[in-house]
Amino acid sequence: MKWKRVRRKEDSHLPSRYIQLFLLFKKMNKILLTLGLGVLVYHCVQLGINGLAFFLGLYALAWLEYINYYVIRFSYQSPSEIKEFFEQKRFKRSILAREIDKNQRV
Repeated sequence: MKWKRVRRKEDSHLPSRYIQLFLLFKKMNKILLTLGLGVLVYHCVQLGINGLAFFLGLYALAWLEYINYYVIRFSYQSPSEIKEFFEQKRFKRSILAREIDKNQRV
């Protein structure tokens, strides 16, 4: 959505309706991650240790993606971004998280 706005030379900030949509997605993600924990436990009981590694890895990736979108930014592509990351010694908040916070304060 942001890329389309930038390409059309519009303001890159997401409109309020998109922010509301992402807030809905954030809530749905929390519900799905909670349900995923139940699925993980179920498969652990059914398959034992054999299937645990796969499902645990999948569950961990789901959590990392949630954090990457809604909390902090994990991806740093350019050398200048990587250099800035090491100089600051901390992760930046994700752009979506900053826009959600800014929209909720207004």
